[in-house]
Amino acid sequence: MMSFTNDQLQTIPDVDSVAYHQLQPSYRRYSMIVSSIWLLILLVVMYSCHVLGWLGIDYVIGIATISWGLLACWSLWVTQQAYALAGYAIRQHDIIYRSGYLWRSVTAVPYSRIQHTEVSQGPVGRWLNLYELQVYTAGGVSSDLHIKGLDQRTAESIRAFIISQADFSDDRA
Repeated sequence: MMSFTNDQLQTIPDVDSVAYHQLQPSYRRYSMIVSSIWLLILLVVMYSCHVLGWLGIDYVIGIATISWGLLACWSLWVTQQAYALAGYAIRQHDIIYRSGYLWRSVTAVPYSRIQHTEVSQGPVGRWLNLYELQVYTAGGVSSDLHIKGLDQRTAESIRAFIISQADFSDDRA
């Protein structure tokens, strides 16, 4: 029987000192395309409202158009900034993913909690040769960690490493 120890740390490890791997450069283009698609959908909705007469007075249409332009510029700028901050780190006992610009998040998933992993690719990702690694832990319907913007070799390598590190036996504590 193995004895369990849980010693108190005297100092808290510095998360900022983690060296994150940058996502593929084409992921920036992927993010810009996805943002542009949403902006285009919004523009179509605005135009449809104009055609149906729901926007009413001409100056409201002008304000809506200027607002859309400002939103488009701001959204594309935020997308650029978010790409610069996004990254992942593979550590001895866990995998970490950092993302976001306005709402920043750092997610760490210990290998001992991982149930399974998946590598997938959507239509825009297929066009840009980008893959997404999804990591699932117990008790959830969706994945707990998504790392988008990986090339196939990196995604498969990380997946294989996670599988080799995760304990899939029934005697987990």
